[in-house]
Amino acid sequence: MTAGIYALVNRGGGAARRAAAKAEAPLPGKSGFALVFASRYIGLIALVLVVYNCVNTVGEYILSNLVVAHAAEVARADPAFDKSAWIGAFYGSYLLWTSVGSLLLQAFVASRLVRRFGVAGVLFALPAIALGGYGFVALGRRSASCAGPRPRRTRPTTRS
Repeated sequence: MTAGIYALVNRGGGAARRAAAKAEAPLPGKSGFALVFASRYIGLIALVLVVYNCVNTVGEYILSNLVVAHAAEVARADPAFDKSAWIGAFYGSYLLWTSVGSLLLQAFVASRLVRRFGVAGVLFALPAIALGGYGFVALGRRSASCAGPRPRRTRPTTRS
């Protein structure tokens, strides 16, 4: 029965197969990498996007380490603390407000920036903005750990 259904479905597939083969054939002309390397402008845009992705990846790694370390600190202080629920709630809130901020910036600011600086200027600013954002996260964590309560040192006392 399965073979019959297969034969029925693929019965008139000659023209469809030829159209699919034609659609899968490579486009004539230069390949994508050849176009990137042939144009200095496109190459610089590609380089800026690679740098932006590297900064973003390292920033997300730093943020995740800080979140997990903070959750572990709180869990050590309070055994009833649910670490995975807190991390999930943090990332849910973080991603919500990041998305809302991105939407508002794209709706009200992006077109003005492109009009003033062009696409190249806006793309050049992406790594700097990402680095600045994650820098604030790291700086905030550093200052919070420096300003936080320090454990009191006690001098050993000798009682006779």
